[in-house]
Amino acid sequence: MNTTPADTQPADGTITFPTNNAVLTDRTPTITGGATDNVGVGQVQVSIRHIPTGQWMRPDGTFQVAFVAVNATVASPGATSTTWEYTPPVNLANADYRVEVRARD
Repeated sequence: MNTTPADTQPADGTITFPTNNAVLTDRTPTITGGATDNVGVGQVQVSIRHIPTGQWMRPDGTFQVAFVAVNATVASPGATSTTWEYTPPVNLANADYRVEVRARD
């Protein structure tokens, strides 16, 4: 008999820092947030888009045209609620960026 709860909901991720439309002076800000899932959060991915060029940051800190998502550090993998963080590997140029987050089961 399988007693594992059914995974009936997609995982949900939020960004707690930076806040929407924040102006940052730190060139390598640690991006933080939370994630939840009814069974357990398996992974959180962060995407950083350089608005002026439309390019996405790769894991090595360079940018490319195609969409890229990089793995964040999840505090409690497998928990139904956890925090996560990601620090870019390079200093970000003074520009506008869009940060997106995706949590996965």
